[in-house]
Amino acid sequence: PVDLEALESKQRSVLDVAMKLFEKRAMDRATRLVYSGSKGLKDGIEDFHKTWCNKMRNKHKITGFAGLINGTVFVHVIEAPGEVIVDLIRNLVEVEKLGLLRNIRIITINEEVPRYFLRWNVMKASADNDEPQDVETVQLAWTCVKNLLQLGIETKMKQPSEVLQQKYLPSTQKLVRLSQSPELCTPAEYLEIFHAPVDFTLNSEKVWPVSDLVKV
Repeated sequence: PVDLEALESKQRSVLDVAMKLFEKRAMDRATRLVYSGSKGLKDGIEDFHKTWCNKMRNKHKITGFAGLINGTVFVHVIEAPGEVIVDLIRNLVEVEKLGLLRNIRIITINEEVPRYFLRWNVMKASADNDEPQDVETVQLAWTCVKNLLQLGIETKMKQPSEVLQQKYLPSTQKLVRLSQSPELCTPAEYLEIFHAPVDFTLNSEKVWPVSDLVKV
C-alpha cells in the first residue's frame, strides 16, 4: 500500500522551493545605502567608519566602499542587513553634531538587493574635476550610484586602484551639489519619515462628546 502521509511529506510546493532558495542566498542580499557629505571642521571621519564597521562585522556581513575624495568630500556605499543600515544612519546624526561631516545627504537606499562589493574598504581617494551639467538631482544621483556599483564589480577583493578611482568615483563638484540639494534627505529627516512612531489624531477625537464608534 502507498503511504500517503510519507508521500506528501516529500512533496514541496513552489513556495517551499522559493523559501529555501531565499534562505540559501540570504548572505548575497543586503540593504544598500549610499550617502555623501562635505568634510567637517574635525578630522577622523575615516577612523569613525573603520571603528563602527569593525564592530558591526563581528556579527554581520558588510561590504562596500568609503572614501574621502580629494580631502574634501566623503562618499560611502555600504551593503549590510537592514538593522545595521538604520544603526549607521542614527550614528550619522551624531557625526554631524561632532563636526566630522556636514551637509550629509542620503543619495539612495534600497532593500533586498544583490551585493556588488566583495569586501569593505575605506581610504583616501582621488577623482578628476568634473563640473556637473545642468541635470536634475535624480539623474545626477543615479549616475553617481551606477558608477559606484561598477567600481564594486571591477574592484573585486582588492582596494580600488587609482585608475578605477579616476574612472568611477564621482567628482567633488558633483558630490557637493548633491550634499546641498534640498531634494535629498538628511539622516535626521530620513529617520523622522521612516522610523519615527506613527502619531495621528482622528477628526472624531476633536469633537465633544465623542461620537459612538459603533451604532446599533
